[in-house]
Amino acid sequence: KSGRNVFICLNHSSFFDTPMLVLICPWRFAPNLKLVASRRFMRMPFLGTLGRGVGHFEVPFTSKEEGNFSVERTAMDRTTKLIDEHLALGGHLCIFPEGTLNSSSTQLLPFRAGGFQFAIRHDMEIWTVVNAGSQECWPLGDLLGGGPARIDLSVVKVCTSARETAELLA
Repeated sequence: KSGRNVFICLNHSSFFDTPMLVLICPWRFAPNLKLVASRRFMRMPFLGTLGRGVGHFEVPFTSKEEGNFSVERTAMDRTTKLIDEHLALGGHLCIFPEGTLNSSSTQLLPFRAGGFQFAIRHDMEIWTVVNAGSQECWPLGDLLGGGPARIDLSVVKVCTSARETAELLA
């Protein structure tokens, strides 16, 4: 309703989170909603192929070590430029602010600050989507999900202007 680009933060506990987000978003967002995903995800045979096909953005992490969020700087600069171009054209963006899959369904991991730069720079409207139960549908380590599960969702608008909110919090 604000006319701003939308920035969505979604907790990440399963590979089902991405298709779930697409299913719950208003259809008018679908063509212009892109996710920021790890290189590991983007190289998966099925989901990665879909992600690349619809234009999701790859974060080139350099390590598979848990908690190591180092990136290949040149590749990340290219990704940042692509994201900025997408947002300048009126696109929407979703990040997983924990930066990794979280095995806990009851506690969020610390948020990584990097993705929020886009929301502030493009003065986006920020929404959160918190889910519990998607890891039951597609457990970590399983090649394919789709099992029965109860998934609880909470969708909350955080602010209309990321820039104004950042200035208030500074």
